[in-house]
Amino acid sequence: MLTLLDPAALAVRPLPHSTGRRSALAHWLTQPGNPLTARVIVNRVWQQHFGRGLAANASDFGMLGEPPSHPELLDWLAGRFVREGWSLKKMHRLMVTSAAYRRASRHPAPEAGKLKDPENRLLWVMPPRRLDAEQIRDALLAVSGELLPEAGGSGVTPDVPRRTIFTRFMRNTRDPLADVFDAPLWFSSAASRDTTTTPVQSLLLANSAALRARGRAFAARLEATAPGDTAAQVQAAYRLAFGRAAQDSEVRAATEFLAKQAAQSDTKRLSSGQAAFIPEKVPYRDGQAARITPDSEQMLFRVSDSKALQADGAFTLEAFIVPRSVAEGAEVRTIAAKWNGDKTGAGWSLGITGQQSRRKPLTLALQLIGTHRDGHHGESAIFADLGVQMNKPYFVAAAVTPATAAAPGRVFFALKDLSNDDEPLLTAGVEHEVTGGWSNTTPLTLAARSGTKPHSFHGAIDDVRLSSVALPADRMLYTSESVSDTTLGYWRFEAKPDVFADSGPHGHALERPTP
Repeated sequence: MLTLLDPAALAVRPLPHSTGRRSALAHWLTQPGNPLTARVIVNRVWQQHFGRGLAANASDFGMLGEPPSHPELLDWLAGRFVREGWSLKKMHRLMVTSAAYRRASRHPAPEAGKLKDPENRLLWVMPPRRLDAEQIRDALLAVSGELLPEAGGSGVTPDVPRRTIFTRFMRNTRDPLADVFDAPLWFSSAASRDTTTTPVQSLLLANSAALRARGRAFAARLEATAPGDTAAQVQAAYRLAFGRAAQDSEVRAATEFLAKQAAQSDTKRLSSGQAAFIPEKVPYRDGQAARITPDSEQMLFRVSDSKALQADGAFTLEAFIVPRSVAEGAEVRTIAAKWNGDKTGAGWSLGITGQQSRRKPLTLALQLIGTHRDGHHGESAIFADLGVQMNKPYFVAAAVTPATAAAPGRVFFALKDLSNDDEPLLTAGVEHEVTGGWSNTTPLTLAARSGTKPHSFHGAIDDVRLSSVALPADRMLYTSESVSDTTLGYWRFEAKPDVFADSGPHGHALERPTP
């Protein structure tokens, strides 16, 4: 008991590994004679089932709070809750089997109810409720057949199709679906949620990249359920989406609509790689980027080799990225590469180091595989020691100058946190011993490298530019998006003229290989 209310000393029983003070407080809060704790708990449970608590102010039971609509019911529920051993399971069962919960949301003669109780505080009908943000996301993944059922383990990013309860929510990189459907801000507790209806919700459900991906997965699931049978696919769609069979009129309407759409569709465009491109938006940037997920249909892009890409001298690789995860081991997640992973061969690769990197985890690293100043041929790993954080947008660059017989070479790294205007462009100059010899005919790849171990990137990649010179900071993409005769390739992933087009002078269009 607080000494302000009871000056007597509190009985505290020390425990083997505790003073016992917190246990004493817990016992006081839950003693049967305390009327507040049980009333707050059952009011919260009621709020979850009915959308509004018996006392509307879920966290304010004081003088400023709104009086409960059914005070006797609230007291009776609190008393029963305590008598049944504070069992939430029994309280849930009691509420969902009650007559109030089982009422329909429509009344055969609603006029009298609307006059006497227009806000439905007395629950003469069941109030219709919109799903919460987490329920909407889980339902989308369940209907499309993508939801991963396993429980437990570490949290995942929103692009991983597990239940939302296992999703990490970052304050500086929020999930758009959760935002528009009124999810809390997550850095403070919320006694209740707002429930809004806005045009942005409809636009996101109709046009967002995430919802288009769910639509493609749902279509593939229906096609696999009944190949070539449109009517059976419509029936399957109704069962999965609405939990009921489709009426004959609904099957006819859907079949006619699909036939009409097929007749009007541009088959050439629908079969193109652009139609299957999975876009994403990099925060604080205009336009669209490429969403990259390891072992998915969009895990890398490739540029067919040409003589212009076989240069053995200086070069600069730049990109805008949002890393979602890095490897648990020491391997590097690839941003771009011209290498197949063979350390006895030739090539280069730029990426982000893994959690157990021998030098430094979560930093930019360039691997050069070529001829060293002492004459031997092999790999040289060059670390920027410029750390990145997951789910934050960055500009990254590596400008490479080869070594010579008289002097070591240099890699000029650049890194800029796009989410913080006050953060300067971070740079690091690191010497190396490779004189050249990294030229090869291996295709240039973005977001992964060629070979059996692609070490794929995970996140978003945008505006990748490769130049045939070592660019200084003031000519890099962060400040200058121009194209010159030194630009070997510039891939922006914009719909016009084409997501795979090269904005540089050589026309090195991307292609997306099938996994």
